[in-house]
Amino acid sequence: MMTIRYRLAIQVSSLLVFSLSSFCWTQQVEFFPLTEVRPGLQGIGKTVFEGVTVEDFNVEILGVIGKIRPGRNLILSRLSGAKIERTGVFAGMSGSPVYVEGKLLGAVAFAFPFSKEPITGITPIQEMVGIFQGEPETLRSWAPRANLKNKLQAFGLGQKLNPPPKLPSISVDLVNTKLKGTLEPIAAPLNLIGVELSASKKFHSDFTELGLIPISGITSMDPDPESVPVVIPGSTIAAHLVTGDLEVSAAGTITSIDGNRIYAFGHPFLGLGFTSMPMSSGSVITVIPSIFSSQKVTAVNSFIGSIRQDRDTGILGLRGEKPNMMPISLRLTTSRNIIRQLNFQIVQGAFLSPLLANFAIFNSIVSSEKGTGPQAFRVEISISIKGYPQVRYSRNVSNPTNAAKVVGGLLDLLLNSGFDGILFEEVDVRIQSVEEQLKATLEQVWVDRREINPGDKVNFKMILRQNEGTIISQDYSLPIPEDMTPGPVHVTIGEGISLANSDAEKDTARFIPQNTYQLIRAINNLKKNDRLYVRLYRSSPGIVIAGEEMSSLPPSMLEIHNSGKSTGTSRPLNSVIHLEREMEITRFILKGIKTIQLNVRS
Repeated sequence: MMTIRYRLAIQVSSLLVFSLSSFCWTQQVEFFPLTEVRPGLQGIGKTVFEGVTVEDFNVEILGVIGKIRPGRNLILSRLSGAKIERTGVFAGMSGSPVYVEGKLLGAVAFAFPFSKEPITGITPIQEMVGIFQGEPETLRSWAPRANLKNKLQAFGLGQKLNPPPKLPSISVDLVNTKLKGTLEPIAAPLNLIGVELSASKKFHSDFTELGLIPISGITSMDPDPESVPVVIPGSTIAAHLVTGDLEVSAAGTITSIDGNRIYAFGHPFLGLGFTSMPMSSGSVITVIPSIFSSQKVTAVNSFIGSIRQDRDTGILGLRGEKPNMMPISLRLTTSRNIIRQLNFQIVQGAFLSPLLANFAIFNSIVSSEKGTGPQAFRVEISISIKGYPQVRYSRNVSNPTNAAKVVGGLLDLLLNSGFDGILFEEVDVRIQSVEEQLKATLEQVWVDRREINPGDKVNFKMILRQNEGTIISQDYSLPIPEDMTPGPVHVTIGEGISLANSDAEKDTARFIPQNTYQLIRAINNLKKNDRLYVRLYRSSPGIVIAGEEMSSLPPSMLEIHNSGKSTGTSRPLNSVIHLEREMEITRFILKGIKTIQLNVRS
């Protein structure tokens, strides 16, 4: 069976070659005025209960709830019909069009959890279409300026990632009506294909926080190449978050079609604003009744275009448009020395891309490796960004969760830096797995002498102890610069994360890039936890100006900057690094840092 990745490629090419007239497109119908909506009006709704056949259900208008949000209204209604009586309002029904007197009234979009009868909120079609006036813009890479110092520091130290932000609530409290309760946006069923149960459980809360209901094990259908996709108001539509060797898509319903524009959902999908994600037709396998929330089980059929906007009153898709996704290539070498090559494309977005990458990488690892016991992973990442140097990073970790978070964390750092113009061309990930506990701690450091002369070589011996007690010894000779002035100096030896932590406590100014180039350089220079570093430094004042370290300024210049009489972005440094060396890469997850004071003779 072909994966979505190959089907989308074939179908996008087909869209560019064949006439769009071969598809079942319909034109937008006349709208029913909101000002004429009255209790007791009868209407017809349209949705799919099974397969691709659009079926009718009955709608009774109960009234209009005005000003639920600025410029937003909601039409309260009761649904009926043989199949609706069995299912109630169900997940995946969002966007189902409602017609009164042959005119389009709006989209079924809200429902009461645990409701005993199918009461729903309809988003007026005028508000649904009006929010998308104008031409859809190109996806922007801009994100709000984060506290970059803290984000870079947290990533470099391997700290826990922040969860995706919670979306703003758009629920409607009916406190001043006869119906008591809260109308919630109808959830979208999230179809997970090629997903391990442990991955689905681990990320379940992340997806439900986004208003999605994960459903595992529903295989996509390979469409008949001769068939015409059913794309009419009331038919099923799928929004793809991940394609390729892992497939993640959410289902909803088409409300209206106007030319090449497709309107659906009637409420935000993920609230992404300008976006770009694949849009496909879908078919319904069944609707599963539930007291809490019935849900539509769907399968993806033919590619039809790209979702370009995701806003307060729904989503806007453009037929025939090719989506712009982030390609991720994963080369996973298992503990049995078997190489698995996996390829994904994920939606680009400041909070969504890190989550989806985290999910895809974690799922790939747990589908290949054991669930418990000693493990170690080496993660290497290379990212190509248009117009900038390549981003490179590596880290050794002890479990699949942390291995996946290295990838998600790096994307989070780049996408939420606040710097514009970060367009991903390729994300290449290589992971090596072993069934061993490869941890070692730096316990002791010896030096052959503490009184030294400029130009000397000082010999160090490092003692590392593995978790099971095995001792590892390493030797290193450090050359002292010829121009080293007399006085005390310090030599710090430690693995990357401990050394970075020490830097953060002493000289926080080193953690503040001022542009994308400096950010990429800072990431590429982040210390690794798979090797030891030897640093020769002296407690001496310095300064960072516009993200660049200045350690040799004359005292008069330092005094001006530190006095507050200068303008611009300058910050003081507490120490000056004279020499830093990186030792050989090891197989271990290292931990520990030691400092020795030496004295340079006059």
